[in-house]
Amino acid sequence: MANTVSTARQGRSSTRALLAAYLIVLAWVILWKLELPYLGGELRVVKLVPFASDGTSGSSSTVEVLINLLLFVPFGMLLAVCAPAWNWLRALLPIAATSLACEVAQYALRLGSSNITDLIVNCAGGAAGFGAARLLARSSAVVAARAARVLASAFIALALFFALSPISYAPMGNRPQASAQASPAAFLD
Repeated sequence: MANTVSTARQGRSSTRALLAAYLIVLAWVILWKLELPYLGGELRVVKLVPFASDGTSGSSSTVEVLINLLLFVPFGMLLAVCAPAWNWLRALLPIAATSLACEVAQYALRLGSSNITDLIVNCAGGAAGFGAARLLARSSAVVAARAARVLASAFIALALFFALSPISYAPMGNRPQASAQASPAAFLD
């Protein structure tokens, strides 16, 4: 019995450490698009019209919306594993706060477009991840925890792969000035 409790504590500790690593990589993806961190870019835009053009900014692309959704799924799953007693609303608060902090940081540091669509879609992705982990936990909490860890680890590994690889997904005219290489995250505002 004591061995089971010790193993469960170790699992929660490793999941919390993975959550911290995930959040660091998530901030890097959102703020610096997998480029070397820098301050004081040239872009400072606030878009308050969700999913549509507002006259100054175009509508969010389907790819951008899908990427933003998928970026936050591991966050919701990890929260469900780290805080199994939380309900949807309590889990949505740190997800929304993290997304809002990233949008505010983009504006404050002039690193990208602060977009209400991103906030909405990020929250939906986190909620979807939280729900998926809860559904998995109904059959097995161990399976839910493994799925959350695998997904978060895959996200971190994929981000590092794209950051270190010569693969470029942005058209030549849309690449960041700091580097000749752009990543799929370059499409995120």
